[in-house]
Amino acid sequence: MVSRSGVSYWQSDDRRRPLPRREFSVRDDYQALYGSHRITITPAGWTQEEDALKLVLDEGNRPSSSQPYLAREAGLSRYDRILDYDFSAGDEYWQETGAFGRGCVIIGARFTSRRRSSGLISR
Repeated sequence: MVSRSGVSYWQSDDRRRPLPRREFSVRDDYQALYGSHRITITPAGWTQEEDALKLVLDEGNRPSSSQPYLAREAGLSRYDRILDYDFSAGDEYWQETGAFGRGCVIIGARFTSRRRSSGLISR
């Protein structure tokens, strides 16, 4: 976390990451994203910024020499703190489903403790 001139933010390094779930099963014209994220704390909540290139890979899983990038994707999401709202429906839901959620966390921890890495299987 960095704080400068009264603004606090976290900035990721540029890195390669898998396709978003919304595109993995319907797109085959690019194979990965390359870019960064920034989260900035605001007086009312926070913002999330994404800057990514749609990366075309060759058979060796390297950027294609003829066309390494298909497009650029930029996004901005704003999350504002909600005050004076009745969250009782959500509280009831968590009371009813909390044991299931805790079980999922335990199973996930067991799974990841046995593996060095995990990922998506290529089509």
